[in-house]
Amino acid sequence: MATVEELTVAGPGPDHPGVGVVLDLRTWLEAELRAITEPWSGPGGPLGITKNRVLAAARCPASVLAEADDLPLSAPLVIGSVVDMAASMLLVSDKVPGTAPWLGALMPVLHQTDPDQAAFIESLSVEARQELRDLVQEKGERLARLLGDVRSIPGTAQEMFRVELSGAGVSLSGRADLVLGRGARTVVEVKSGAVRAAHVDEAGFYALLGALRDGVAPASTVVVTLDPGAVTEYPVTVDSLEASAQRVLTTAGVLVEVDRAVTARAWPVTSPSDFCVWCGVVQRCPDAPDLARAEAESVVELREPDDRDLEPW
Repeated sequence: MATVEELTVAGPGPDHPGVGVVLDLRTWLEAELRAITEPWSGPGGPLGITKNRVLAAARCPASVLAEADDLPLSAPLVIGSVVDMAASMLLVSDKVPGTAPWLGALMPVLHQTDPDQAAFIESLSVEARQELRDLVQEKGERLARLLGDVRSIPGTAQEMFRVELSGAGVSLSGRADLVLGRGARTVVEVKSGAVRAAHVDEAGFYALLGALRDGVAPASTVVVTLDPGAVTEYPVTVDSLEASAQRVLTTAGVLVEVDRAVTARAWPVTSPSDFCVWCGVVQRCPDAPDLARAEAESVVELREPDDRDLEPW
């Protein structure tokens, strides 16, 4: 299995879209979005489309409403934050974690960036804290192996992508864990869990953001998963960019309809599925199965973390 370092050095593949393709795609996407947003009399400001909203709209329109709720602090959420910090540190230093365990080395950073999560860790029992420390250690060591020596590659951590399609009143945004290389760069997302089908859509959204913002499509998007450990590359092609643009159009349509439903004091359209048990609005959704509501009570501490990279409507 290739490391992120090796994939980044390899550069883009033969089907990588050129600058003209990216420019034409932006023009087409803005026109199509304008057709969706012009009849909409929503709140002031642009319609914000993020990775989480793309994923939520595809699963169930009503699940978009969950973003207004605060995520309960839990071990999975903390592990996700710590793993993201570990990736940032591995980009710039070969001395992390040094002689300290991964969690101990990153706690000072967590105190500065998210004191609530740091306080959560310190509130755990001795046994629970040791279990968390062991799990973070395992994932940190695995992450270092899967990344390779990325310090030798120009890159940034926690890079913000923002694309304003002002003609359509739409803002696209997201924050990537790592962006590596020059020119057609590689976008890297780090996940503390396993490979998921939704990673295709996530990778595509970041590729589209990078292409629209920079005018040059990323070489690829790479998702690093740490349970049990895999590096999955999603090459960027003309077809993949067009598919991601279509998902953005679908998301825009869903968000407009959700806003209209909320304005009319109605519940948005729902698509009940196995995901219901993980949805943040399962307890107040009129269409959620009773079994999903009951199961949601028992798994609240096991919820997968997400990026919460949200923007105003």
